[in-house]
Amino acid sequence: SGPELPIEERPDAEISSFGDSGVNILVEFWMLGIDDGENRVGADLLLMIWDVLKENDIEIPFPQRDVRIVRAEP
Repeated sequence: SGPELPIEERPDAEISSFGDSGVNILVEFWMLGIDDGENRVGADLLLMIWDVLKENDIEIPFPQRDVRIVRAEP
């Protein structure tokens, strides 16, 4: 079971911007109440989204950086 979201108000998702290594998506939703503490429903919803991404083999890339140390000749 997940957060209680009213059926008549559908969630909405839109691309908010393109980042250096990904796409930033804004997700908006209505909820019936916050009873389990600050940000609890939002955190539960994010975990549900994460689980669906994993179940569908969708990976979120992370930035990779190469660091080279160059020594100056004396």
